[in-house]
Amino acid sequence: MRTTTLLGLSAASLAADLPSPALADDRVPIVVTGRGLADTPATPAYDVVTLDRAVLARAASGRLEDSLANIAGFQQFRRSDSRSSNPSAQGVTLRALGGNATSRALVLLDGVPMADPFFGYIPFSAIDPGQLARIRVTRGGGSSAFGAGAVAGTIELESAGADQLGLVNAAALVNDRGETELSASLAPTLGAGYAVITGRWDRGQGFFTSREPDVFLEEVHRQAADSPIIWLATMAREGKPLPLGRWDAGELGFAQVLPHNAETQCELYREDTQALCGLHRVRIGYTQRIRRRRGFEGPRPMPGETVLVRKNDRDLAIFNGTLGRLMTAPRPYKRRAGDDEADAKLIHLEIDTDDGLQVEALTDPYLFDRHFREVPEPRYRKGIQWVDWGNVLTMHSAQGSEWPDVTVVDDGGAFREDQHRWRYVGLTRASERVTFLRRMG
Repeated sequence: MRTTTLLGLSAASLAADLPSPALADDRVPIVVTGRGLADTPATPAYDVVTLDRAVLARAASGRLEDSLANIAGFQQFRRSDSRSSNPSAQGVTLRALGGNATSRALVLLDGVPMADPFFGYIPFSAIDPGQLARIRVTRGGGSSAFGAGAVAGTIELESAGADQLGLVNAAALVNDRGETELSASLAPTLGAGYAVITGRWDRGQGFFTSREPDVFLEEVHRQAADSPIIWLATMAREGKPLPLGRWDAGELGFAQVLPHNAETQCELYREDTQALCGLHRVRIGYTQRIRRRRGFEGPRPMPGETVLVRKNDRDLAIFNGTLGRLMTAPRPYKRRAGDDEADAKLIHLEIDTDDGLQVEALTDPYLFDRHFREVPEPRYRKGIQWVDWGNVLTMHSAQGSEWPDVTVVDDGGAFREDQHRWRYVGLTRASERVTFLRRMG
């Protein structure tokens, strides 16, 4: 059983409009506010990420550490959140320096350090993100002004004011296990200032570690053990040659192994299949053939073409391996003050991803031109997306993805002793139908 009870009290200054003794002309009045200082003019020079109140409210768990997990390089000593982990194991760090029970990042709440003075852990369970206005994270060298405690960076927590909290704010949650969570805040206006009183109650049963399991699996079970796709993939994983033939198991899937020749290449050109291969030169060759068959020409992508994202971008919510369709013709980039002359050739691509997102990616046309002629590789500026044609993917780009229909080109022999693993990856990308074009001889 775990019970957590929190009580906090913070007050803003009442001095803004209260009567005060007359001041001599040579004196300057001092006004004290209950808010953090505004960002300094030097802030843009540092690697700063800000999480506003709306972002904190979207965390499903209601835990501060889960909101901070969206910051690149943020790490904790344990993966468990503050509902179950021991507070002494809740150290934080930034810049991916490695988790440690003692924090390498400085955590401040309204300017007050929150780390335990003896062991350096952060009491996350004592901080309610619902009472915060924003979080400002400074990673790396930009936090040097905060002292030796900010080895990896600084996490600044700013409390919400009465205008953000409202006079009374309360919530109560209960689940079917009898676990409860209660929270409330009172933020009355007092004169020219305000006071905030908050409290929170959490009680739960924790993890079940001693109960008998409902089901215990003593051997590996496959939901579709009779699927021809799984049967072929198992043969490939064991290093056995794949026999030519067709196998149709109805709802369990369809698989066929055909000789790779001019007659069977038509399988690659079907619009309802995702073509996979092992080598980039093979990918580019088939990509151009598919483009010509579908009426696309030239070194640049055209509206309606399938494109592939080759680089993660958390801000756009696109990742390496994301596929999508080009919505409009590429638009030239409009140079801004301070841009290099080379930036004039950049292009904007409007992409409708398979995940249902519509994003605009800034990319370098070199990524497409290199497949047609010899061009020097440019120096990529910050914010550039790596985009390429997505008609045919390599196994490296396809790992972790799945499609209903997949056609695999057998060039796995180029991987020598790892060729059976390559074939296994290709076959298991299909959920309903797979065609394997096997090289003969």
